[in-house]
Amino acid sequence: IVQISADRSYINLVSIPRDSLVDAPSCQTTKGKVAARYNVMFNSIFATGWQVGGDLSSAASCTLTAVNALTGLDLQNFIVADFEGLKSMIDAVGGVDMCIPTYTKDSTTGLDLDKGLHHLDGTQATQYARMRHGTGTDGSDIMPTTRQQYLVKELLSEALQKNLFTQTNQLYQLAKATLHSLSISPGLADVGGLAGLAMGLKSMDSSH
Repeated sequence: IVQISADRSYINLVSIPRDSLVDAPSCQTTKGKVAARYNVMFNSIFATGWQVGGDLSSAASCTLTAVNALTGLDLQNFIVADFEGLKSMIDAVGGVDMCIPTYTKDSTTGLDLDKGLHHLDGTQATQYARMRHGTGTDGSDIMPTTRQQYLVKELLSEALQKNLFTQTNQLYQLAKATLHSLSISPGLADVGGLAGLAMGLKSMDSSH
């Protein structure tokens, strides 16, 4: 769940762990209704919406319905960012600097990083953010969630440092890359709108 303040001075980012056991309300898909389910893993909501509806909009709609029911919010817009799309976005800004707190080796992905500051490309950064096994991990949801939020913060920092939010031509190219890499609800899926939002963040302190 992402909240961007009206004055663009801060961003709140709250992650719902994928293994959370929740009650999922009924939702409408392209090919029919999914009945309410109880005490199910949160990440099954997206999968079930896709299975029944057969498309991404069904999966996203069912997830959005569940998030609103769980939180009491009235969210209207969503972005579906799979790791391939996130990789493309990171590569679009030229990679990202990340501080690795401990020697990290993951035999599943082949990731092997010494402790310290690294400039990671899209593949390395997403592998590090999503790894659940290997050195310095405990197999839980919490550690990947922390790393994923850190990655988003550093990605924003990278864009701010390179003044991508003030250079109109590069900004529009980045907005185009976003639309190509990510699946975005109609209320957000506009190059001009995304560029305008980014311009509004140009003075934001990345520590916020």
